[in-house]
Amino acid sequence: MSQSEKSQSPWYATPGYLFREIFKFQRSQQTAIPAIRSAIGFAIPLIVGVYFGNLTVGVSLAGGAATLGTVGIASPYRTRIRTLLLACLGIACSAFIGSITGPIPWLSVIVTGVWGIGAGLLVALGTPAMLIGLQSMVALIILSHYTLDPFHAFLQASLMLAGALFQTAMVLIPLPRQQSMIERNVLATTYQSLAKFASGPSDPQLNTALSTAFIKAQTTLAEINTQSQQGTIFVRLLNEAERIRLSLFVLKRWQKQIETEDALQSAIIDEILQSTAIQLEKITHQLKLDPRDLLYPPLFTNKRKNKERPSQQTLPQIKIKQPVIEMNETLRRQLHVARKLATSWKHRRHSQSTIDLVKTVIPPQQSTLSFWSVLRANLTLRSVFFRHAIRLGITLTLATALYKFFPHLLFNGYWIPLTALFILKPDFNATLSSSIARMIGTILGAVLTTVIITLLAPSVPQLVLLNILMLYLAFSLFYVNYVVFSVFLTVETVLLLDLVTRQPLFTAVIRTATTTIGGLLALAIYTIWPTWERSRVANRVADYVEALRQYCVAILETYGSNQENAEAKIYKLQLESRLARSNAELSVNRTVHEPVSQQTDPELTQGILSASESIAKSTLILHGYKLHRTSDVVIPEFTDFAHRIDEALHQLANATRTGAACTPGPDIHESLQRLKQMKKIYPFKSYNDQILFGMVLSEVQNITQTIQSMQNLVKIE
Repeated sequence: MSQSEKSQSPWYATPGYLFREIFKFQRSQQTAIPAIRSAIGFAIPLIVGVYFGNLTVGVSLAGGAATLGTVGIASPYRTRIRTLLLACLGIACSAFIGSITGPIPWLSVIVTGVWGIGAGLLVALGTPAMLIGLQSMVALIILSHYTLDPFHAFLQASLMLAGALFQTAMVLIPLPRQQSMIERNVLATTYQSLAKFASGPSDPQLNTALSTAFIKAQTTLAEINTQSQQGTIFVRLLNEAERIRLSLFVLKRWQKQIETEDALQSAIIDEILQSTAIQLEKITHQLKLDPRDLLYPPLFTNKRKNKERPSQQTLPQIKIKQPVIEMNETLRRQLHVARKLATSWKHRRHSQSTIDLVKTVIPPQQSTLSFWSVLRANLTLRSVFFRHAIRLGITLTLATALYKFFPHLLFNGYWIPLTALFILKPDFNATLSSSIARMIGTILGAVLTTVIITLLAPSVPQLVLLNILMLYLAFSLFYVNYVVFSVFLTVETVLLLDLVTRQPLFTAVIRTATTTIGGLLALAIYTIWPTWERSRVANRVADYVEALRQYCVAILETYGSNQENAEAKIYKLQLESRLARSNAELSVNRTVHEPVSQQTDPELTQGILSASESIAKSTLILHGYKLHRTSDVVIPEFTDFAHRIDEALHQLANATRTGAACTPGPDIHESLQRLKQMKKIYPFKSYNDQILFGMVLSEVQNITQTIQSMQNLVKIE
């Protein structure tokens, strides 16, 4: 389903959408190679414990390692190490506190609720902080199930800490070219998306895939170490991908302008695009270290032999227009830089030319807010994350009280709060889909466990091997599909406990029952006190308009005056605009699939979002023209036009956010007419400059018309 179809789907289509989300398989997200390291970190403590005849110690160490297994498979190396070390500390402290409070039911219930609020608040700080809170919460819940004195509580917490530290140590082991695999994979995906965009026709799905790839690369590389040579190479590769994207936008727009009046020139541009796609594929394979020995033809030049294109034998003799030549040469330079960087990252010593390439690197956007600033900003019921934290704390309190005060009725009842912990999310759609996926996966896992135990009746060594295999499969498929992950995790959990309890079938039944109770409890709490996406969709769309306003105005101002060293500022605004757009699209799509009939003026938010896309595309084209230096003309009238656009978009953002009427915007049309007059009187250096200025005016006119359409959507005083 396309994004536009999603945004127009009625809420009663949610069951079909939910089914597709739950059973969606993202094969490209498999983590088979990183999972090997995590599985080894789990396997060695378990095998050592079994070998020395102390199953309890082995299971405790392996359990500590298993809790951190997913942390080390999909994060950049620097982020991964920091997250793992902090998680180790959180696990040790939480395990000790859970152990000493576990024997006192009322105290255990209170502590679990407080810990739940803290874990919920950490979600506001991003994925690494969320993982730390999640793993700490898991340790607290599991250890609070056992009745231990302070000494044995300390011993058990120490064993879990040792297992977690061992898993962390496994990540620290330097494997050749594996430490940068995550960074290289996101960059390879970005360049592959560029290749598809270059070779394919205009398609909204290709544009969406391209934007998604850039957002993923941007967020992944935001934490990279730019002090290292390799880190700066990766960031420069992302910078170069941004430039290539702009060049492709410009080239495709030029092709669209001339395809009806000059088919042969359009065919040449198509040659350039196809050849560019081949080079981008080559860069993709170099980043992935693809062993295939493929031969790639060079980027298009005007020296190809006639026999290569029998159907267009006159093509090489055509006089290529100067703008096309300039665009082609710009692409050649950009691809040359990207190819050089894509082959140099794996060398320990870099040539002087490579060092020169990475001297000027614009790092991806990073958060400038401190830990405490973010937390203080979210300590209000208006914050989605604060509401999530309170909801999670209440749910875990009730879930813990349920099994603590009825221990004979709910055996191994700690799986109830564990299930609620993994299911509850800040938004409705994620909570509903994860709860159903978890319950389905647990039931299927229990069935699979029954089959394994019945058919194999495994011995202790076989149980160890099955545990390692199941955990490896769970780690490998964690991002592929949550149902499949839950299946293998359930089997592994039951078999791991079977090493100690030797009651696998009973454990599987209990696991299924308590998981179902935990899932239903989480859904019930969310239903009683929901956080509907409609409450923040207007703010998300308004934030996008504001971010787009700053990016668009910054580009327009470069046409009104010579601005030196503006590239870093513009690049940062472009990244902010892209992230804001992603958040707005996600918010609008979530709103559509919520089971409520009343939304916050959906026509306004969806209309503003769709119109903003048109402004964003024109802004990218204008950015591309400047990047290509295809128009060095500086006209002061552009500054006045930029100021009027600035005011108009600012008013539209406020109107979208508040729903209130806004004052009539500035007269943009008058400023546009003055720019059109400049085309007639400005002393252009060449005819090509005049033509290209006309193309700039075309994009400017589109921005003007789009803003006027947006103004028709809001109330004017």
